[in-house]
Amino acid sequence: GLGVLGGPRGGAPASQSTVDLVSSLEDLAKSIPDDNSTVPVVEWVAPVNDLFQRLRDRHVDWLASTSPVDGLSSLFTLNLVDQDGLVQQLFVSSAREHIQLDGEGGPVVTDSKGNVVKSIGGAAPVAWLRTSILESSAFPFPYKSLGSRMNDLIAMLKYGASWGFGELGTLDALDGGPIAVELKGTECEVTRTTWLWQVVADYGDGCTTFACAVARLEPTLRVPGEYAGRVRDALDILRA
Repeated sequence: GLGVLGGPRGGAPASQSTVDLVSSLEDLAKSIPDDNSTVPVVEWVAPVNDLFQRLRDRHVDWLASTSPVDGLSSLFTLNLVDQDGLVQQLFVSSAREHIQLDGEGGPVVTDSKGNVVKSIGGAAPVAWLRTSILESSAFPFPYKSLGSRMNDLIAMLKYGASWGFGELGTLDALDGGPIAVELKGTECEVTRTTWLWQVVADYGDGCTTFACAVARLEPTLRVPGEYAGRVRDALDILRA
């Protein structure tokens, strides 16, 4: 059947998820000392996430229940915010009333205030969500099918466009400046505004500085040999 992306089964070419996982992990492991004491967590967690997210396979993952990833996600989140700094909640509908027979139609995207989102970054909203989020290895959507990724994204956007830093890949491809957005209000008035990708810190547990938060998390981030060992164990399993 046709999904909200308007393509047969919402599928993506197999070439988009071709990853030499073993060689890439080996190269990364060589750059990390066994005691894991000199390489900042953010310099290797994001590249590893990139690899697994490019694989687009829900059955293959590297995250454990306790890892540096948890520390990163507890400290930092990446949010899509408006000019007031509010995290954007978006609702995507492809209900019957939005389909035009013998004409053009598409999913309708609205924000938490009931405004219809007409464009994001100069593109139709669903097209922007696809190119900026679903096709980026920065975000954790472990399905080869674009339709399945869109289903996951739609489900989470109603709670807010927000991701823990530990689950993200590298962010080089994200828009670094304001993103132009056009909205149509409940009275059919058109307004133009901007959204922005923003990293937000939450130090928690009574800490008011980054140094305090790091000191609290350091025991879990610097266990000698633990995470380098996990990479080696993963490679042994993949070679088997």
